[in-house]
Amino acid sequence: MDQTISIITPWLDHPEFIPDYERAVGAPGVEAIVIDNGSAAANATALADMVGRVGGKYIRNEKNRWFAAANNQGLAAAAGETIVFLNNDISADPTWIDAIRRDVKQGALYGAGLGEVSIDGRTLNYLAGWCIAVKRSDIDRLGGWDATTFEMPYWEDADLCVRAFKAGMKLVHVNWPVRHKQNGTSASVPGLPFAFKRNLELLTSRLRGTAAPAAAQCREPNDFVVAGRVAEGERLYAEAVGREPDRADLWTKYGQILEASGRFEAAEQAFQQAIWLDSKATTPHEAWAMLLLRTDRLADSIREFRIAAELNPRSAQTLAMLGFALCAYGEHRQSVDAARASLRLDPTNLAGALCLSDALRELGEFEEALTVGQTAQRRHPNLPDSYRVIGMALHRLNRLEEARQVLHQAITIDPYTQATRAEYQEVLNKLAAKT
Repeated sequence: MDQTISIITPWLDHPEFIPDYERAVGAPGVEAIVIDNGSAAANATALADMVGRVGGKYIRNEKNRWFAAANNQGLAAAAGETIVFLNNDISADPTWIDAIRRDVKQGALYGAGLGEVSIDGRTLNYLAGWCIAVKRSDIDRLGGWDATTFEMPYWEDADLCVRAFKAGMKLVHVNWPVRHKQNGTSASVPGLPFAFKRNLELLTSRLRGTAAPAAAQCREPNDFVVAGRVAEGERLYAEAVGREPDRADLWTKYGQILEASGRFEAAEQAFQQAIWLDSKATTPHEAWAMLLLRTDRLADSIREFRIAAELNPRSAQTLAMLGFALCAYGEHRQSVDAARASLRLDPTNLAGALCLSDALRELGEFEEALTVGQTAQRRHPNLPDSYRVIGMALHRLNRLEEARQVLHQAITIDPYTQATRAEYQEVLNKLAAKT
């Protein structure tokens, strides 16, 4: 009987995960199959080299095919009778491979992590998709992952488990020595929090036996992002620039959807193409500057925001974002100036107020930072960042219980912002130390 274990891993950038992953899968009798969902060139080379070292298969996609479809790609290429679907953001004792050989039997899904969702008052427990093992004949019987319904990540693991249970298979939670680094990849992909919500709606309708929710009409890149349909948007804009390659506006929008997909190098190339086609257009400079800010290339981001501000000096939003870049770069006084200029143009501009509060806080002007944040919150009561800046100012003023309450509100509205969660945890730690 074939004892080969095929480990299938979708991957997009994050070369820092390679050493731990290589140690986890680099064992005799293991076939590591990495599906590269459009990584930057240098990262793609590093991934291919790693696969060559451990002995496996490297499959390159020129677009992000996301989790379910990439898993199915790897399954189609797999030679082993035991299949493991494994995230890249893991670490493991190499002996875990022996545990897979010992434990995985016909008629079950095996998972190292448990997930839980409550639907209609009922709790559904499932095996978390970061590590699921199964015999080849069983996953073939299930038809693999549902990449049509769940084109983007989240909840496709729960769906797989529901289908397995209905097919008479057991769900087995195992205590293998493998650890998930928790959202190591998803936190860097801007479009994923929205896909989480959409896919939960799709799973819920499937479990209820009702029709899937109607898809909203999307006209702009942000529409696709908010609707949780980045993959669809990427396809449509790729087709659009193919039909009309001389339109700078289409290249800009294509770059924005690529950025939401986490393909930052490809997005940057699209923005540069847009600027080459129309160097006087403000939007591609702004879009590129935002990407540079997201990827911590702050000096370059400031340069592009300044170009955009020169091209459109009446844009309050551009000045506000210039202020954010300056604040991140440590130029807090210049950041205050840019934010104030933004608010002179539009006193209701949220980005300008948030930037001003952040920069004032960094300058130690905590009371004014708090006042600015409170004004922003009154104007924008349902946006988490207005609560964030209030909470951070209260923290600096050592009003810890008030800070805790406000930061908790921010997390309740948006649980995905890492800076807010880190601030909240720091406040909790200080409160605990006082008791």
